[in-house]
Amino acid sequence: MKKILGFFLGRSGNKEIMGPVGLGNIELSRNFKVQANQAVAHGCWDEATQLYEKAISANPADASLLVGLGFSHLEAVRPKEALATLSQALRLLPSSQDAWFLAGRAQIALGLEEDAAKSWRRLLEINPNFLPVYPDILQLLLRLGCYQEAIETTLKAVERAPDCFEYQLYHANLLFHAHQSEAAIPYYFRALKINPGSPDVLANLGVACRQSGDLESALDYSRQAIDFNSNAPDFFSNYLFLLQSASNISVQDKFLEHRRYAEVFEEPYKKFWTSHNNRRDPLKILRIGYVSGDFCDHALRFFIDPVLKNHDHGDFEIHCYYTNSIDDEYTKRLRSYADRWVDCWSWSDDQLFSDIQEQQIDILVDLSGHTAHNRLPVFARKPAPVQMTWLGYQSTTGLTAIDWRITDHSLDPVGMTERFNSECLLRLPAAGVFAMDDGAPVFRELPCLAGKQFTFGCLHNPSKVTMEVLDTWAEILLRAPATVLLMGNSTSLYAEKVRQRMDLKGVSADRLIFVERLSLQGYLGLHERIDLMLDTFPYNGGTTTLHAVGMGLPTIVLSSESAISRVGESIMHGYGLSEFCCLDIEEYVIQAVGWSRRCKELANLRKILPERVARQNAQLALEFTKSLEKAWRDIWEEWCEKSGDEH
Repeated sequence: MKKILGFFLGRSGNKEIMGPVGLGNIELSRNFKVQANQAVAHGCWDEATQLYEKAISANPADASLLVGLGFSHLEAVRPKEALATLSQALRLLPSSQDAWFLAGRAQIALGLEEDAAKSWRRLLEINPNFLPVYPDILQLLLRLGCYQEAIETTLKAVERAPDCFEYQLYHANLLFHAHQSEAAIPYYFRALKINPGSPDVLANLGVACRQSGDLESALDYSRQAIDFNSNAPDFFSNYLFLLQSASNISVQDKFLEHRRYAEVFEEPYKKFWTSHNNRRDPLKILRIGYVSGDFCDHALRFFIDPVLKNHDHGDFEIHCYYTNSIDDEYTKRLRSYADRWVDCWSWSDDQLFSDIQEQQIDILVDLSGHTAHNRLPVFARKPAPVQMTWLGYQSTTGLTAIDWRITDHSLDPVGMTERFNSECLLRLPAAGVFAMDDGAPVFRELPCLAGKQFTFGCLHNPSKVTMEVLDTWAEILLRAPATVLLMGNSTSLYAEKVRQRMDLKGVSADRLIFVERLSLQGYLGLHERIDLMLDTFPYNGGTTTLHAVGMGLPTIVLSSESAISRVGESIMHGYGLSEFCCLDIEEYVIQAVGWSRRCKELANLRKILPERVARQNAQLALEFTKSLEKAWRDIWEEWCEKSGDEH
């Protein structure tokens, strides 16, 4: 705005041109222009409009007057008139930077976003140093899905305004969301240098470090973010999510940190919890509300798709609250299963809370836990009479407002994990069901039997690979000297960390294979190069382990006392592969080394597992959904009885 006002008050760098007019008219026009500029300075837009029109009548070839009139129309919320006037100015002076800038603003107001992008691109061609346009064009490019262009544009902004905190942060965030976490980290540090102690930068830096495999730094930065702003639920959730990978923190201490989240974001609302007005009929059609930011090309879709597809809409009315702005082919598919779909990513907590209550949702199901786009602060207000958490986060939320955590006896054996959960444990015959994409590749041949070195593999997020895990893998490689290890989702920082640790343990770098993050098809194709998978601990793999077994690759898994560290065992047991389950690190090493010498047995599993897994998954999809719906009905009947007694 300062740039624009500078133009109208006579300080613009634009050299506008005027055609030949009489001297008297020029003087008259100049007087009206001075008065119009004064009206602009005082925000008197209608007065400014009239004065600019008079000035233009006296001197119609002065493009600067048309720009001034366009600006006045724009500020008076007359975008159509503004665009027409600014277009006239550009016909007179195609190089007018202010006209292109304001034309883009008018086009945005009229919903002409593609045209606005063209206007602002033209402006930056004329003058890449026109800084006021950068915030506007960046937001527009993101809305249009032009992510690479947005990255290139923020880089230009950073180069031209290196001391601008916002540009450094924008550029870092865009790089991170483009899965270029290592490239993002230096820009986060630059932003932090400009604004030390910024909780936004610290939180995002923590996530970027996690993606680069530096869990220790990730936890440190996420803790700092909370210290600077303890009232931001996203910062706290990010910290709790990172905490799951830490092997040097006890399960009890992790639980206490989750309860600390509840003290901040749930406790203040408890006094406002009220009885719900939902109709207390145990046989009515139940309104189920799923809340998630992952109804898109995300790992959750492999689990939620077969359930949404099999719901009984005669007994259950399915509402999906989608908390993310991404709308892709998987979003459209999942949307087709819902009775009601709500795009609520831009809603405040108050709006979401009110809608859940107005719709009288009977059972509200969180599918995120403490992962991205969660709306746990809304659950903390208790908008629905029965609330559950499931799938996205194999751990407690820490909230007592959430009544149940859906699990099974394998993940949460009776008597083992109750003390680590604020919710009651709803143990179903299975914790969920998984569906491979149609057309997923199947590899029948074991690489080691085709003349390749025996290859162990791990395709998990690097943040799950702790030093204890690396030391265990090093021991496996030392005991099986003819083998190599392939690690996916790798970055250069992560690869260097692994090489250093392995070298310290006596494993040479030529036995380590690093593959960067790939597309889904590329990631699935990596399985052709691997003979046997190795799981991480204490944070086990989930989707990656299920993909592997679906393509004929079993995983050596290690379980302990928390649900999140029993996922691998649950998967292997579920598919009849108990011989790959281990209770301690030594057994894990022995089993991995032993199986590397049983190639024919692994080759047989490679052939028979895909069909066995596909058949079992297909059968389980309907069975699991029915068991979930039965549990909902039973719990609803209990709530009706209990709430009826209270009334």
